Amino acid sequence: MARYASHEWHPIPGAQVGTYTGGPKKFIVHTTEGGLAGSLSAYETKHVVPHFTWDYSSRRRLQHVDTASSVSALANDSGGVQTNRDGAIQVEIVGFAADSHNWPDAMLAWLADGIKEVCTREGINPAHAPRFVGAESSPASQSAPQRMSPAAWDGFDGVCGHQHVPENEHWDPGRLDYPKILAFMEDDMPLTSADKAIISEAVGEALDGQAKRVSGIVSWERYMEVLIDAAREGTKYPTAAQVAAAVDQVVGDVDSAAIVTAVTTAVNQALAALPAQIVEAIDQAIPGAVSNAAIVEATKQALREGTASE
Repeated sequence: MARYASHEWHPIPGAQVGTYTGGPKKFIVHTTEGGLAGSLSAYETKHVVPHFTWDYSSRRRLQHVDTASSVSALANDSGGVQTNRDGAIQVEIVGFAADSHNWPDAMLAWLADGIKEVCTREGINPAHAPRFVGAESSPASQSAPQRMSPAAWDGFDGVCGHQHVPENEHWDPGRLDYPKILAFMEDDMPLTSADKAIISEAVGEALDGQAKRVSGIVSWERYMEVLIDAAREGTKYPTAAQVAAAVDQVVGDVDSAAIVTAVTTAVNQALAALPAQIVEAIDQAIPGAVSNAAIVEATKQALREGTASE
């Protein structure tokens, strides 16, 4: 069984599901050609479903079917090669094939995180991918040149689009910039010294007026490294009240609520000056860019790792 904790569980009544018949696992990308609500309604009406639906506009990732079962979002001709059942893990991305070549970097980075998670968990090779084409290539037919042969499909172990699957005519997800998505998967998006300086200065200024006793104890560059590391790792945080109490124990009589408020405001302001892909990386792990629980947890870690000067 594979239900993803990172996704909302959203089963579709009467969904057409089955068992896999062979072939290595592969990840197939579709576009919904409409909004999220309409797509979910269509699944329920037609009983044709993917494993996942991802909606960047709401940052929602939905799972409809356990990946241990095959789904039904691909056409499958009688007597031909298996499509849905040939190891195909499938996602519908809310959007339009005609627009995918213009999707912003922040969206591509968000998709990269999802694709990377699925490929890692399912043993799929994300670097193995054909070229994605647009409408200018006349891709909407079973004989279109970008489509795989039945033998190539059966042996495929990477990431492709609906447009590449044999026995199908759809051309979604269009001319998706998959090389850029792959680059986001391979790049941990490190902060530059300038990025760290922007955040560190904003945090330091905010805290200077709120908790002067902390200023000689914490290295704010180290503080930000802890925060970003925590964001990337998706660390599970205790409640804000629990961590605020821990901060008080480490530092002493400090207004923890003031720290939380000041740092949250400062970091959000600083994030506005950073490249979109860095903001996106943080936002995915800590919803809303920075949460109070994350802030106080990172503060606690930084305080414990800092060197007291008094």
